[in-house]
Amino acid sequence: LSGHEQGVGPVAWNPSGTRVVSGALDRSLRIWDVQTAGSPQTLTGHEDSVSSVAWNPAGTRIVSGSADGTLRIWDAQTGESLHTLAGHEDYVSSVAWNPAGTRIVSGSGDRTLRIWDAQAGESLRILEGHEYAVASVAWNPSGTRIASGSGDRTLRIWAARTGRSVHTLTGHGDSVSSVAWNPSGTRIASGSNDRTLRIWDRDVEEALPLWRATSRRQEAARQGRKAGRVVSALFEEHVLLEPVLAALDADPSLPEDLREVARRLADSRGDPAAGELNERAWPLVDPNRTEKDTDVELALRLARAGVRLAPKDWAVRGTLAWALHETGHRAEAITACEKAVELAPRPRETVYRSYLDRLRRGKGVPETVATAVTSAAESSTDR
Repeated sequence: LSGHEQGVGPVAWNPSGTRVVSGALDRSLRIWDVQTAGSPQTLTGHEDSVSSVAWNPAGTRIVSGSADGTLRIWDAQTGESLHTLAGHEDYVSSVAWNPAGTRIVSGSGDRTLRIWDAQAGESLRILEGHEYAVASVAWNPSGTRIASGSGDRTLRIWAARTGRSVHTLTGHGDSVSSVAWNPSGTRIASGSNDRTLRIWDRDVEEALPLWRATSRRQEAARQGRKAGRVVSALFEEHVLLEPVLAALDADPSLPEDLREVARRLADSRGDPAAGELNERAWPLVDPNRTEKDTDVELALRLARAGVRLAPKDWAVRGTLAWALHETGHRAEAITACEKAVELAPRPRETVYRSYLDRLRRGKGVPETVATAVTSAAESSTDR
């Protein structure tokens, strides 16, 4: 198959095995029909050589990385350039789709990885940690982890959702030029300029003799239980993942091995759903509740976190309004309830208007009087 005007670099098969895409020093991509071996489709737009190419899982899109520092997403049928992804400060060395075809990861000579929204063509996260150019990137089969290899002689494993570096794998004596996951996502193969390949286990225990692995697993179980208690307490206090991770990093009393286990546990737990937070918070501040001695400060933390996760959820806004009211933030409570009325669908709008009326009538009134006023105004309508 000939057609490129300069040396050919990356090549990749489409998922059905009927077409191949190639990139070259001539700054173009070409799509070849291997069944007919006819004239290739030529894709142009990059301003420097094409260094990496990859098909999406559906075989409908191609992503390319270039020495011009950009990625491009192409329509595999028409050859149209759909998005130009700019942000890297040096050449793009490697690109890969996640298994769902919704995200793209890229590695660059600027020492970073970037995760991109494949539909919108926007940069979502910058992954920093390597000390030299990133040469290769790969998603695991479940789409939860990314492996990278670098000129700093290390591999790193990253949490795809948060962009955190969760493992640094050392052992190569020269730059790591290529990484790949096995189909089950339990091992990584790496190639290096030190003239070796290495196979890495996701869990180091799997590579230990059985008698050593047993003691390691027992110790890991103890560490896991202790880390689980730490993480649960932090989620109770901070609710969301980002401040939990920040608290773990800032706690000088945690041994580093325990901190790392806790980081992984917190990362796997992730942010709770806004609805889950609302279900926990509402009974604590429900104006019609019979038990008034509830943890309203916890309800306020939960409701604020719920609004951060789902700012257009009227139910969470309504819960926030009552949590603010119960903690003495009357003006903020009214503002939050006004937003709930604005967002609520018509069948629910009446309920939130009744809440708003109760809050307004209680504004500025001493707490004992406000309680009596709101009790008199209670509606029989369910929330």
